[in-house]
Amino acid sequence: MRWLALTAVLLGALVGVAFPGPEQGLAGTGRTFVASMLPPSGSSGQYPMLTCGWHTGACDSRYESGINLDWDDTPGNVNVYFRGLFSRTGASGNTLKGQPVEQYKGPTVCDTAGVWIIEVYNGGLRAVPVYMHMNLSTTSVFYIYTTGTGSYYHSRVIGYMIDDAGCTGQWKHVHEYHTPDEVWDSTPNVTETINTSKYPNGDYCFWDGDPSDCRTYYNQSSSNWTRRFTWEEGS
Repeated sequence: MRWLALTAVLLGALVGVAFPGPEQGLAGTGRTFVASMLPPSGSSGQYPMLTCGWHTGACDSRYESGINLDWDDTPGNVNVYFRGLFSRTGASGNTLKGQPVEQYKGPTVCDTAGVWIIEVYNGGLRAVPVYMHMNLSTTSVFYIYTTGTGSYYHSRVIGYMIDDAGCTGQWKHVHEYHTPDEVWDSTPNVTETINTSKYPNGDYCFWDGDPSDCRTYYNQSSSNWTRRFTWEEGS
């Protein structure tokens, strides 16, 4: 078993955390947001290695599936990046905010942090990409620019990979997943999609003890998105 994850963490639960809610009285604008997350390791333009495809629990099966991916570090770089492509139909601007939030940290847990993607228009929480086996280097809120034509590439260091003492069999890598919309929203209105056509399932390259068949992915390619969040502004 290459890592030990708490069930609550894998479910993306942040129960008890005060999520920002939408401002009352603001109606939907008809504009559509699309946030497509990209591989969170490596500097822009690098080819990080995927060490485990879609999985749910410990990455020890070739045949499992889930919403989690494992990304290796790259030479000389153990940073974790909030990275993706962002668009909003019809207009451009700083229409989203990102808020790095520490979820779990300590000697007996898998160190985990998320980034709240918050809509500027109504202040509502829209998505939470989550990163495990890392510590935050910043908790500062930042703007996310969105463009009305095509997508805007955004990449920001939010932390660094660790040899996670709270998990078993660790090496420096980042485990990526997301918190489902229904965790904080009684009427979910964000469509969450994972890129199953691009990335394989389960422990596809380490199962035979030979990592040479692990694949790398250009981390700025629009076709290499890992998970996508789509919603109507103000909905």
